Amino acid sequence: CRDPLGMESGAIPDGSITASSYQSAGVEPYRGRLNGVAGGAGAWIAMHRTIGEWLQVDLGEMKRVMGTIIQGRHTADQWVTSYKVQHSADGICWTTYAGCDGLEMIFPGNVDRSLPVTNLLDNPVDARYVRFLPQSWNHYIAMRVEIAGCDTSRSCGDPLGMESGAIPDGSITASSFLRAGYEPYRGRLDGVAGEGAWVAKYPVIGQWLQVARHSPSYINLWLCGAIGRVFVPDQWVTSYKLEYSTDRIIWTTYSDSKGSEMVFPGNVDRSHPVTNQLDNAVDARYLRFLPQSWHNHIAMRVELFGYNTSRF
Repeated sequence: CRDPLGMESGAIPDGSITASSYQSAGVEPYRGRLNGVAGGAGAWIAMHRTIGEWLQVDLGEMKRVMGTIIQGRHTADQWVTSYKVQHSADGICWTTYAGCDGLEMIFPGNVDRSLPVTNLLDNPVDARYVRFLPQSWNHYIAMRVEIAGCDTSRSCGDPLGMESGAIPDGSITASSFLRAGYEPYRGRLDGVAGEGAWVAKYPVIGQWLQVARHSPSYINLWLCGAIGRVFVPDQWVTSYKLEYSTDRIIWTTYSDSKGSEMVFPGNVDRSHPVTNQLDNAVDARYLRFLPQSWHNHIAMRVELFGYNTSRF
């Protein structure tokens, strides 16, 4: 889900690219296409060198926006050195992209006129309109851009290795386990080895099942779904939270659009899997399932779905 959405290719028409202002003929908003050299100047250039200028792209329909690429002016040493991103579904109500700390994100920009700079979003957004808001620049506000993403109907992704065994036993850990046969690595979707699930030692909130990806080519993954199911008779998790991390030190609890920690619905029996897709995928190497309620005891088997986050 990291396809170019049409700035460089021209799939986005000129009329769908607008701006707060432009300096003169030849530097209109539609000149702001990645690797574009038309118009003489080879970029969109704002009329004013002040914060508040913006370049806007109408994607034509709702898309899942995964990242942005920016580039400087083709013919002169003019480029944007930092910028914010706003997104909207209707072109009226705008949201400034923020980090996990709730602060508006300032993305690093260019250091020269030609080398593109890519910034992936930690939490992708669904939007039709995307705005680039320069915060600092070299000489003039001059930009060429691309937006990366995919259709919002794109599937959640591929299984990431719990059921298949691609995730090794040693990468599956937990706060505790009941006894031999209930170890964390028993918590694989459709697994029937041992007692057929990870079972926590203590039936209390605070227990967790953790999955890590250690292969160098899978350092970060878009975690966009999870399934739970257990084999142990009449024991299952009925609700849970998710935490994610890139380093196992700083953890973030997955939250809804209002900033409230999300509690996902769990199982209603021992055999039927329950799938929960994240509204906004997250970039993480480690994921924890935190049971919040359960039937008889905390028992889980899980799978993750997503994509590798290799750079553009």
